[in-house]
Amino acid sequence: MYKAEFFAQDFAFVAAYLLDEADTVLTLDYLTMDKCGLDLPVRKTPVKKGDFCRVSRVGGTVLADFTVADCSCEESDCTVSLRPLQAVLDVDVYNDGIPDCAAWLAQQIRTYLIANSDAAQNRALVLENTVPAADRPLTLDGDTANLLDVLATALTAYRLVLDAQLDLANKCIRLTLGQATTSAVLEADLPNVLEREITLGDSYGSKNKYILRRTSTDQETGTVTVLEEKSYYLHPDGSVDDQNVDRITPVFWTLGKLENSETWDADALAQAVEALTPEQYDNEIRLTLRRDDKLVTPETLPIGTEATIYIGGQAYRSLLTGREWDGDTHCLVFGKVRVDLTKKLILQRRNTL
Repeated sequence: MYKAEFFAQDFAFVAAYLLDEADTVLTLDYLTMDKCGLDLPVRKTPVKKGDFCRVSRVGGTVLADFTVADCSCEESDCTVSLRPLQAVLDVDVYNDGIPDCAAWLAQQIRTYLIANSDAAQNRALVLENTVPAADRPLTLDGDTANLLDVLATALTAYRLVLDAQLDLANKCIRLTLGQATTSAVLEADLPNVLEREITLGDSYGSKNKYILRRTSTDQETGTVTVLEEKSYYLHPDGSVDDQNVDRITPVFWTLGKLENSETWDADALAQAVEALTPEQYDNEIRLTLRRDDKLVTPETLPIGTEATIYIGGQAYRSLLTGREWDGDTHCLVFGKVRVDLTKKLILQRRNTL
């Protein structure tokens, strides 16, 4: 049995319900942060949009914490739509450039949601950033950015993960921004894998070299002068830099230009990363196992786990980006491709930002 406990914005207890595991499917998709439905065995409930929810096994461990996106009651039952607790960061902020997405995310969360001058805007969040400062640039179009979009991109580009948990004793949400380091080798053809689905993106022919021109424009005449031309390369580990070693071949290049500035080197790297790294983890691999599988222990694999998955003798490199709890089975979702139409639309919207 599952136990679903609901709490108000001030963390006061609202209600609790026992749910049959066989009739309850929970999902957590870090890339889309979309909803999953929870059917409550009551006609009316005090639960409302904006409340928090903790789902655990009766007498066992906590599965996940959520925020309530919607609540609808019919004649016979109530359905609650849940989103991952990270969805409290579904807010827009100004985008003035992202040279280090870890430091940028921490700063925006503190500025907009923890230490804002408008006290009514602040949330009960406690943030810990365990990631050291480094060059982790992201290039986003537009003057604003949604924090969830940046979180998803930071995961696939740099394996940065934001964990969110309800701290009921201290009446706050604890956010921990960290670097994923876990890796795994999985044999999908073994009998312990109950179901397997694989969707591959068209990676062959994807761009792996970025040739960038540094330009200077005369403000009076409009004359454009090319100051230099620099190349950046995509490496097998997914990193991008200007080192012409250990590269992905055959070469497929794309061209760009960037106006000269004092921060040109950092801006150029950010532009190259944006142009080349989307080809990482270009797949969706779903592996369904028993939740108590001793070989894989699927419930303990953290989001951001980089996996080598063998299917039919072929090795695929991917990243754990989602999971589903379905009774006594557990589905691990790898990769940045999504087949489900709703999820595809969410990712397409992000890619047009």
